[in-house]
Amino acid sequence: MSSEKNLKQPELSIVVPLFNEEEIVNELIQRLNEACMSASGHYELIIVNDGSKDRTLTSLLDLTTKIPELTIVDLSRNFGHMQAVSAGLKFSSGKAVVIMDGDLQDPPEIIPEMLKKWQKGAEVVLAQRTERNESHIQKTMTAIFYRIVGIIGEIPIPEQVGTFCLIDKRVVDIINGMPERARYFAGLRAWAGFKTERVKYKRPDRKNGHSKVGILGQINLAKKGIISFSNWPLVWLARLSLFASIGLFVFGLCVMGIKFFSDLAIPGWASTMVLVGMVSSMNSAVFAVFSEYLAVIFEEIKQRPHFLTSDIYKNGKTLE
Repeated sequence: MSSEKNLKQPELSIVVPLFNEEEIVNELIQRLNEACMSASGHYELIIVNDGSKDRTLTSLLDLTTKIPELTIVDLSRNFGHMQAVSAGLKFSSGKAVVIMDGDLQDPPEIIPEMLKKWQKGAEVVLAQRTERNESHIQKTMTAIFYRIVGIIGEIPIPEQVGTFCLIDKRVVDIINGMPERARYFAGLRAWAGFKTERVKYKRPDRKNGHSKVGILGQINLAKKGIISFSNWPLVWLARLSLFASIGLFVFGLCVMGIKFFSDLAIPGWASTMVLVGMVSSMNSAVFAVFSEYLAVIFEEIKQRPHFLTSDIYKNGKTLE
């Protein structure tokens, strides 16, 4: 029975989350199918519809009648990119799994090269961007994020590497078993470790529309990555509070000494306002950082599922 099961197991799974991508669905599936056929004789395409409001799901359902390797995981609503990735990983069954974005900025044509590195022993194959056509603001924000994570992160996260990668089934099982709700996939993948190789590529322009993430979404993702994989903000705020307490205590001793042992005039309103402002600013910073970590803890203790599925489709039909 075990040998029969292994024969039925795909060598390669492709996981792609989609949200309102009706304009490129057909091209995406066609290019994925061609890349997989040239790379592996036995594969599956796991497309996660993350609550799309356009005709993305309709187009996908039509394609399932033509491509037997295509499976659609339809989520009950829009849960977000990282949760959609988690859904795809849960339903994947390949010995190796490729995770990529569905906007065609992750070119399917490099999948065969990634698979070859896995066949040679790599357990994680990262797709590393050598060039990306983005605005100066986005490039600057990305550079600052990687710089910050490189300094304060608990584990090194490779630069210019996003979701696009190939991971061994063993790594998939480890990531699926991680319970946290605040999921930063690049961090989880880096934390798991294992033998890693890289495939470099030039990131093309987006073909249609605009990014569904946006600058605010990128900021939230960066914040999630920092909070999930570093306690540096908490540690340094604790140190800052300690130094400030010591400074204020010394200042208080000086004021008392001047008052009781000298005839010098003690500055009143100005010095008091400066001290109040400094203390208030420090307290605000401390509460702000604490609130971010507390929000993550609040999400974790609720223990809600990462996602909910509405239906699973294959060959134009709903799977039971």
